[in-house]
Amino acid sequence: MRPSRGRPRASRRRSRGRRRPVSDAAEELCLAGNSVSTLVNQLVALGLLRREVDPADRRAALLHTTGEAVERLAAWRARRTLLVGEVVAGLSAEDRAALTAALPALHGVAGGLRGRPGESGRALTGTPVAEGRAER
Repeated sequence: MRPSRGRPRASRRRSRGRRRPVSDAAEELCLAGNSVSTLVNQLVALGLLRREVDPADRRAALLHTTGEAVERLAAWRARRTLLVGEVVAGLSAEDRAALTAALPALHGVAGGLRGRPGESGRALTGTPVAEGRAER
């Protein structure tokens, strides 16, 4: 079974922290909680995530990446790094310089989007989400 396009990103997000509630994952990924729950179920079935009951709130689950997930993410990152390097190397010197000059501005745009009030919790459909659930 080949992972969907969203799985590397979701797993990548999980690898940044040891244990995370599903609601945090939903907010960080800007997805509705039920969408993330479905994705989590698929990742658990594939052996890429482990879910456990949060001892502080038995209604919530904490997510842990598995060793296999860490290995697969490292391999994915290595492939992406090589691919981007090859593509950038094929650009003209002028285009490479333009990309280099644009990087600080692109980082600023990305940070500004993530830090904008109400945007980090907005689902891809445009529906605001609170605590990992779509608002009604």
